[in-house]
Amino acid sequence: MRSPGLFDWKEAPFLRFIPPFIIGIIIQWYSNLSPAISWTIATGCIAGLALLSRLSIPLQFRYRYLFGILLNGLLLAAGLLLTCYKDIRHQSQWFAHHYTAGDTLVATIEEPLTEKTKTYSTTVTIKAIIKDGKQHTAKGRLLLYLKKEKQHTQLQYGDQLFFIKTPVPITNISNKNGFNYAQYCAYKGMYHQVYLCETEYTIAEKKQINPVKKVLFHTRKKVLDIIRENIPDKKQAGLAEAILIGYRNDLDKQLLQSYINTGVVHVIAVSGLHLGIIYGLLILLFNRVHKRWMQQWTKPIILIVALWLFALLTGASPSVLRSAIMFTCLIIGNQLPHPSSAYNSLAASAFLLLCYDPFLCWDVGFQLSYAAVLSILVFMKPVYNSIYISNKYLDQGWKLVTITIAAQILTLPVSIYHFHQFPNLFLITNLLAVPLSGIILIGELVLCAVSFIPLAAKAIGWLLTWLINLLNNFIEAVTRIPYNTTDDIQLSLSQAILLYIIIGGFASWLLQKRNTGLITALGAIWLFLLTGIAAQWQIANI
Repeated sequence: MRSPGLFDWKEAPFLRFIPPFIIGIIIQWYSNLSPAISWTIATGCIAGLALLSRLSIPLQFRYRYLFGILLNGLLLAAGLLLTCYKDIRHQSQWFAHHYTAGDTLVATIEEPLTEKTKTYSTTVTIKAIIKDGKQHTAKGRLLLYLKKEKQHTQLQYGDQLFFIKTPVPITNISNKNGFNYAQYCAYKGMYHQVYLCETEYTIAEKKQINPVKKVLFHTRKKVLDIIRENIPDKKQAGLAEAILIGYRNDLDKQLLQSYINTGVVHVIAVSGLHLGIIYGLLILLFNRVHKRWMQQWTKPIILIVALWLFALLTGASPSVLRSAIMFTCLIIGNQLPHPSSAYNSLAASAFLLLCYDPFLCWDVGFQLSYAAVLSILVFMKPVYNSIYISNKYLDQGWKLVTITIAAQILTLPVSIYHFHQFPNLFLITNLLAVPLSGIILIGELVLCAVSFIPLAAKAIGWLLTWLINLLNNFIEAVTRIPYNTTDDIQLSLSQAILLYIIIGGFASWLLQKRNTGLITALGAIWLFLLTGIAAQWQIANI
């Protein structure tokens, strides 16, 4: 009998697809293989699978391991090819292949301008290059910085700009943790930036506007206006904007650092937590509705529509779209004639997202989102069942604790690897921050719904200001506690992988009683220590 908390690979075939697919993506990015090599691998695997399918059933069973090898090879080749063709540098129309100094670039503003200390910034899409009086179609994206001048504030989404100034490669911004900003932009298909003054560009009369994006940006602006009007305190309004739509431009930098140090920054990044709250509220609502009033597919359709409406309300940021797709796959999987495993639905959503954008492999939000959800699925029940509490109110509190603990198990290696710190008091801060941020989120949705009633909006705005102030004061108080954070933890990629092997080995041993899991975990611990000693020795001998 299978132990609770762990899954059977047979129930989640998509989990088998992801590792070779991701390996192919990573190999292609770092080795830059020729498409001919990838197509050769794909063709060979397809031919091998076709030959195996023509064998008799006994022979197919006898050589079933070959089927597995060829299928994994095909998935690896798919990762290679997808990454190659998605990489803008390999596309013939990339502007950098054709641009020479003195040419005119035609670019369209992708999103509203963001105000910074000395500049405005945005991203633009290259549409064409004007060379020797002739216009040639081109592709690519640029980071655009504009000197703070009056005219720039009039620029809007969809405006087309003409400029001659030569874009320069994006360079890294120095920081103590070695964040590679140029690499971060490369994953988003941006390799160049340009800084323009008022006299260095002209604006075309015709705009290029995507109607869907226009609605999204208009909705975001409307929501921001409602929040700023009813929550006048800038510090509290900045947090309200971050919680509801993930807008961080008005967020107090010191306050943001406090949320990072206490391990609750996820409450101000619209993601799976926020959609999970909306999903949970809808489930509670449906449980009170008589079943005969709803057809089999009515409930999932309403759930999916509501989640996507919330995603659009928040501006459809990449993180919330990832979460919406993830929950959509989970909901659909539960409604199939033979309900799909939650692990399979989760893996299917990740696979679809990687097919759309293979560079999500390096996106921290993507990694943390899926690590957290998978961790909760695997570890919540075992942790919850480890202690029995008869009092129903204390039991509900224990459930919240177990969710927090479970989510941290698989996000810990990723978090330490990227942020080089560990919030020692994360359990205490999450116990209040998660439910309180959920209440604030619901209050903000109500505020948007009643914003046309000034008296009601002001009352809800006052209540939200008080709740946000309570949350901020709590987080800042925890930050002042000595040793609340362990800083400057240097974890290599190999050590992060070994941490996952250690966690998986101990989980297999404790939950499935497999001694091989214990042996694997102990071996990984030795390797982890050896790599740490080797790294320290290398630093000492530099």
